[in-house]
Amino acid sequence: MPYPTQHLAVTIPLIAAMPPKYRLPVFVGGVLIDVDHFLDFGLHKSGRAQSRTFVLFHGLDVIAAVALVAAWRKSPTLGAVALGMALHHAKDYASERNWVKVSLLWRAKRRFYAPRVRRGWETRSPLTWL
Repeated sequence: MPYPTQHLAVTIPLIAAMPPKYRLPVFVGGVLIDVDHFLDFGLHKSGRAQSRTFVLFHGLDVIAAVALVAAWRKSPTLGAVALGMALHHAKDYASERNWVKVSLLWRAKRRFYAPRVRRGWETRSPLTWL
């Protein structure tokens, strides 16, 4: 799983190419969506969810939902968030090829059961995640 700094490195060229008012939304979608790892980390470390994965902002269905809402609301800002999320997901998948994060609905159907998820940087202290 890529570190947040790796997501930032991949997202910076897109941020630079965007008009100024869309740079923060691309950053939010491309980097800050990893905040869901704090929930996953906490549940995993507490022993309540050893074989479960709770990364709620990761999934093609989540990106599609954000993009559809952006189109429905005619919101280019939300569209920029969806674009950042798509780039983030592409980096995740290219780095680990893990199908667990492909669909939030699939994970929910399985009650977030994912016993063979590789836990890389997220198993260490959050202070070392950068």
